[in-house]
Amino acid sequence: MEIRTASISYAKSKAKSTYHREQEIQRQLDHLDVFICNNFFSGHIDQVLQEYDNLKTELRSIYEDKGKQARFRAKRRWVEIGERPTKYFFYLEKRNYNKKTIGELRLQDDSITNDEKLILNHIEAYYKHLLTSQNTFSDDQYDNLSKI
Repeated sequence: MEIRTASISYAKSKAKSTYHREQEIQRQLDHLDVFICNNFFSGHIDQVLQEYDNLKTELRSIYEDKGKQARFRAKRRWVEIGERPTKYFFYLEKRNYNKKTIGELRLQDDSITNDEKLILNHIEAYYKHLLTSQNTFSDDQYDNLSKI
């Protein structure tokens, strides 16, 4: 038997057994949930709650493994397909660049500029003006603010 065939067979068998175990855990959790709701004050509820927690932990582990497998497949696909210098790849790069930059800016006189240095200077001036306090307060004014 060839390695590829054996590994595919093993993977299918493992996936099938994991699926059946997941379904069995779901059924057991549903059954225990009903039992806990109807018999919460019974003497052995602690054992039932412990079993319920153990099943939830096992189910969470199955879901985490599925998530890791999905991330692995997605990354593998991106490495195989996404990093080739294709038209789609260059489109993504250009789109990301355009999202990060300001290509043009409307100035206060309603003119539009594409000059990067002018855009940067206007943005810097705008934020300097915005973040610079023009008002001065006395200690009495601060005290009055705390009384409000």
